[in-house]
Amino acid sequence: MIRYRCPHCAALIVAHERRAGQSSVCKACVKPHPIPADPSLWLTESGEPLHPPAVVPEGLAPTAFDIQLPELAAPEPAKPAPRAASAHAQPDAGTVATVTPPPRGRPLPATAPAPRGGRFAQASAPVPQRARPAGRGYGEPVQLQTQADIAVALTAALTSRMKPPPAPRRDLRPSTAAWMLLTGLGVALVALAAFSDPDYRWPALAVGAVQIACGYAWIVRLTHLRDPKRGLTCAVPPLTLYYLGQSKYAKFRPLRFVATGAVIAGLAAAAPALHAHTRALVGKTAPPPVAPPDVATQSKLAQLRVYRERQAYDALGGLLEVLAKTDPLLSEDAKDRPELTAELKGLCDHTDSRVKVLAMAAYARWDPDGARAVCLGAVRSPTEDERKMALHLLPQWKDAECARAVQSLIGRAGTVETNKAKAALEEIGGVPAEQAAIVLFNRATDQATKLTALSVLEKVGGAGVLVWLQSRAQAADDAAVRTRALAAVEAIGARVRVPAP
Repeated sequence: MIRYRCPHCAALIVAHERRAGQSSVCKACVKPHPIPADPSLWLTESGEPLHPPAVVPEGLAPTAFDIQLPELAAPEPAKPAPRAASAHAQPDAGTVATVTPPPRGRPLPATAPAPRGGRFAQASAPVPQRARPAGRGYGEPVQLQTQADIAVALTAALTSRMKPPPAPRRDLRPSTAAWMLLTGLGVALVALAAFSDPDYRWPALAVGAVQIACGYAWIVRLTHLRDPKRGLTCAVPPLTLYYLGQSKYAKFRPLRFVATGAVIAGLAAAAPALHAHTRALVGKTAPPPVAPPDVATQSKLAQLRVYRERQAYDALGGLLEVLAKTDPLLSEDAKDRPELTAELKGLCDHTDSRVKVLAMAAYARWDPDGARAVCLGAVRSPTEDERKMALHLLPQWKDAECARAVQSLIGRAGTVETNKAKAALEEIGGVPAEQAAIVLFNRATDQATKLTALSVLEKVGGAGVLVWLQSRAQAADDAAVRTRALAAVEAIGARVRVPAP
């Protein structure tokens, strides 16, 4: 900072070094003046010169030389205006004059009159000066200003005091940025739902719900910070609207979130109803319906899927009957065997009994290994049709487990599959059927079941069962059972007897 005295009222003024040489206005006399740029005119806090002149001994002072500068005549105006000469004539108001104080001890030399050409014209004739003696400091010329310049400087000074500069613009609030982002996303999704695909309404509803939740959580937090009881009251949705309508809570910014979210959610919910109208506005109409291809011309796999989806059980049952007779290795549908096998396995658990029974037969044709477990489980089914289909399919697996499953249906109370089970057991034959018949005879308590077991043994028994039959015939108390057992011994002996060569 620099200090100097006002050239009009000698008041001490403080200014910044960067303003040296610029114009200023005195606070005391409110008169404009230039800020001195010569350091010799600067003062200290006590008013003393900041750079006092150096004192040089008299013998060492350099000799001053008078340098006379040539005088230049001022150019006369081209067309001087006729005007009476006056001893008291004043310079033009628009003229700025430069006054240089003369050196000490010398009079002010005469100068040529200043021209009247313009408002900011300066005197063209320089003032002859002598060389300044060493050790003496002189100030810069004082620039005299016009009344217009003074008014401009005074207006600027008053304006800067009465109206401070506006505060710089702050950055965007995070809440406003989040609201703008969610609103833009919601509007875009609503537009897509209305003009393109109604399925976009679900993400639009989600965006609206997020905005409503943000506004609700924000207003509850603000009210809780002021008063915890008020926060609990604000958490009740009907009462939340009352607090949202008060500007003291973040200046309606929570209300902005809730209102925008509600509008977006409402538009998203109405998007399906508006979809037909909006598509007509943009010139898009629904494409004409395409006739579905004929199902009968498609592959068995495609037909199976179509009938299952349409729940056409009659057509599905007919297709399953065809698949139960189709060769899984040499037919044209053999290429789709894995997919067909998976579809048939799923139909074995169908709710419709007829479809389930026909699917078991087709499944046993296309995947015997997988169908064996399905048939063994169907033996214990409460549905008669499923048990009959199991008895029809199990004889193709001639093993002990299948034979035991079949003989479990012989003589069972409440069932009528005895004859079918007896025929299936005889079809299995061999040692598995023989062992199953012996187990059936041992567990039977009634005469009919024992006679059925002896009838099966008579057809499937081998030489190893003859001794067991003879012992049972001797130990039997029932004459019919004893007679049937002896007849079975004779029939088996005749069958296994080796013919003479």
